[in-house]
Amino acid sequence: MARAATISFDAPTRMDRVTLAIGAVDAATGRLVREGVTARINGLTDRPILNAAGLLVFINLPDQPRYDVEVDGRVAGFPFTERFAFTPPAAVSKDPAARRRDVQLAPGPDYPFVPGTTLIRGVVTRGSAPVAEASISVALATTAASFATRSIANGAFALALRLPSLEGPEAEAAVTVTITVSDGGASRSFVRTLAHGLSHSFLEPIDLIGGNDPGLFAA
Repeated sequence: MARAATISFDAPTRMDRVTLAIGAVDAATGRLVREGVTARINGLTDRPILNAAGLLVFINLPDQPRYDVEVDGRVAGFPFTERFAFTPPAAVSKDPAARRRDVQLAPGPDYPFVPGTTLIRGVVTRGSAPVAEASISVALATTAASFATRSIANGAFALALRLPSLEGPEAEAAVTVTITVSDGGASRSFVRTLAHGLSHSFLEPIDLIGGNDPGLFAA
């Protein structure tokens, strides 16, 4: 009687270790962006893999106390490169959330916002020169919620806000906000009222070195 053949299996040489998982989030909708987004870590050539959940996952990176990360959503229609520093948890940590970071991708002025989105649009200048990468933030008077974006090369910006849900007679009530525009130490602030679901546009550029007080038109 012939002896059964012995079947052997190669022993695994290593188990992949997740260093960092990035969720690229559309700041206007809160949804993960699954296509057109890339990520890199300064000083390393490693590239992430896109997993089934839509996360960009770096595995088996060399141990470092900190990783400086860039997330580029321009191919997906987001005009900015977002940057953040990631400090990994202790090696003994088994919490997968400690190795995940969600990154908000700020839409630009050409983003196809869905009808009914509450928007603020404008242009930032220094005198007559457009300002790129100016910071635009909006704080609500009634809650701790805040929203932020940046201006593109021609100074234009568009910022979507998710205002508090209201019911009954207050559903269409205006909401008071403070809009702050800043760049390189120069800053301007404006208190304005917004209507739910409308696009609001500054009627003239916001001059960081001037004293203009542009009105806000809603449509």
